[in-house]
Amino acid sequence: MPVTVGVSGGSNIAPEANLLRAAREIKARFPDARFSRCYRNKAVGFDGPDFINFAVVFTTTLPVDAVNAEIVALIKKVWMR
Repeated sequence: MPVTVGVSGGSNIAPEANLLRAAREIKARFPDARFSRCYRNKAVGFDGPDFINFAVVFTTTLPVDAVNAEIVALIKKVWMR
């Protein structure tokens, strides 16, 4: 039975490029993914560039551990380029 999953993401390291790549990867893996608008936020707790954040929801029949593994693999793929 499909369930709806919500995930948030963000970056302050080349955020426009990294988040665009992440969104494309999510959409390729979960075609029904729907994304929020992106929001720029100041770094909290340290001095650094602003973050850009977003949220995404999608449906899947994968168990939670498998969804987590997919997201971790996606992060490694996007940020290890």
